[in-house]
Amino acid sequence: MKHHISLIPERLLSPEIIDRAIELMRPAIEETGRYTTGSVTGDIISGRHHLWLILSERVLKEQAIGDFNLETGVVAAFTTCFELYPTKKMLRWCFLGGTGMDDWGKDAHQILMDFAKANACDGMEVSGRRGWKRFLKSFGGWKADTVICEMFFPLADPKEKRDEMAA
Repeated sequence: MKHHISLIPERLLSPEIIDRAIELMRPAIEETGRYTTGSVTGDIISGRHHLWLILSERVLKEQAIGDFNLETGVVAAFTTCFELYPTKKMLRWCFLGGTGMDDWGKDAHQILMDFAKANACDGMEVSGRRGWKRFLKSFGGWKADTVICEMFFPLADPKEKRDEMAA
């Protein structure tokens, strides 16, 4: 892996890390007109959105611990959140920005699937530009409804899961 994908725990969030992530995600945030960089920052700080960073493995190896350069070391950032529906819990990919998705995208997809399953999600969803449809197609299981892509995980007993959500 040429990159390291990290979920940043709330206790390790710093203004510098959030600022770098927002800088990378700014085009995606501003494109919809539904969010501002300030509202996304607030969602990250409150814990509603999870912040993920894609770190350059080469830069990590070259720089001493404590001397990590956010400008060159963080090549991409994205956020996720849990969406709770009456019968489903989904992990939603919210905002993404940066470079090199062809290099780290498959690894991020697997990490997010594992994260979603570990958090009792029924699947994952993304809404955004049509590029998501093209990227997610290679993984199978995703379908596109206009620019909304979703993937559901197989359940051992779907009725049991629905009963849990109703309780």
